[in-house]
Amino acid sequence: MIDLLNYEFLRNSLYATIFLSIIGGIIGTYITINRLTYLTGAVAHASFSGVGIAYYLGFSPFIGGSIASVISGVTLVFLEKRLKEQKDIIISIL
Repeated sequence: MIDLLNYEFLRNSLYATIFLSIIGGIIGTYITINRLTYLTGAVAHASFSGVGIAYYLGFSPFIGGSIASVISGVTLVFLEKRLKEQKDIIISIL
């Protein structure tokens, strides 16, 4: 088992896994405490539109999904500050 760590790509994947598990735990706790669990599903579904549009236009679906996710997140924050409504209502509208 230790011999597998001689491969650089396996070491890199192990480092990435450890890093992402720490970051995921921190962000997941923040999302749960602030009752934003609905937000993750909304942003994920908003990214589907970016993936579809990028695929249709011949761009990378990853870039299209990333752009759509960022736009939906920024729009959500803008609407939340402007409308002073509950977060769940704004997420549903978006």
